[in-house]
Amino acid sequence: MDISIPFKPNPLLSSSNSLTKAVPFPKRQTHRPRISRQNPIFRVYSSANPNGSAGFSWPSIARSIEVGSERFWSNFGQSVKRETGFDFEEANVKVGELVGRVKNGVKKGEVEFTRFRTVLVPEFVDWNRWERWKDVKNWGA
Repeated sequence: MDISIPFKPNPLLSSSNSLTKAVPFPKRQTHRPRISRQNPIFRVYSSANPNGSAGFSWPSIARSIEVGSERFWSNFGQSVKRETGFDFEEANVKVGELVGRVKNGVKKGEVEFTRFRTVLVPEFVDWNRWERWKDVKNWGA
């Protein structure tokens, strides 16, 4: 079934002399998309409150969200590993190794900085004292 919709073009945008045109309307598809048979990732559970709205409490809602979050995060790593092959535990071990190396580097750098601050700077200041600068004749020596 073809449907035509008449319209008037804007004379400023179109150089056509006809005042109306018929534009074919696309046919409607008769098939419906398939519904996924997979279980939903998130589920919402509810129960009737015998006290009505007076029994509503934010602590109970917060506790429900907390329990749902714990359930989600407990299975999240396994789901990601199953779907993508990325293992959070292995990545955590590698990150731990990297952090250990960085900490060792920082400790080594701290030792070198302390040596620079306590030994090398005072030696330079002693070598570069004003009495040596005043004696112009001994600059080359």
